This record gives sequence, structure tokens and C-alpha cells, in this order.
Amino acid sequence: MPLWDRRPIDWLDFCCYCHDIGYDTHDQAMLLQADLAFLECLERPRMSTKGDAHAAHLYKTMCIAGLRNILIPYRMQLVRMQTGPSFLEVMNSLIVKSRSCSQDSGKGL
Repeated sequence: MPLWDRRPIDWLDFCCYCHDIGYDTHDQAMLLQADLAFLECLERPRMSTKGDAHAAHLYKTMCIAGLRNILIPYRMQLVRMQTGPSFLEVMNSLIVKSRSCSQDSGKGL
């Protein structure tokens, strides 16, 4: 049986397996959900590991750091760009513009 057709052997393998399934899309919001679920799975305490525990710990640490510092912020930005600004962002922008216009008109008098 090929390596990729085998069932997950431990919690780390299971987390990676679930993450890979979540990547069967091009939708950035769904990819972000898969990344967040992967991070949550990796951060579960006291999971047993088969094989080289040191290598598993190193891999887990690298994945968590990459997800938190690079991949999740990147995907969040892509999702924001796809969906456009939120209602609060639009309202805040209008308030700032309104204040600057009223200050400018007050100076001209």
C-alpha cells in the first residue's frame, strides 16, 4: 500500500491528514478555516506520538510558528481583499473624512 493511502498513525499524522483534506479547494476562506483547524489540532496538549518524538516535536513547532506568523495572517489578508472592507471599516473611514472636512471648512471662515 502506498504511503499516502495509509491511515494516520498518531495525532500529528491525523492533524496533517485533516489539513490536507481541507486544501482541496481554491477558496481562501476555506483554506483559512483549514489552517485554523490545523493550528488548533497541533496545539492540543499531551497527544501521543509514534516514531521519533524529537522529530515530531520539531515538526509541530515549525508548523505552529509558520501558521501563526506567516500563513494565517497572509490568508486573513487575502480573505479581507476578496470580501472588501467591513461595515465598521467603511463607517470609520466616513467619520474620519467627515471630521477632516468639517475641520477644513472651519479654517476657511
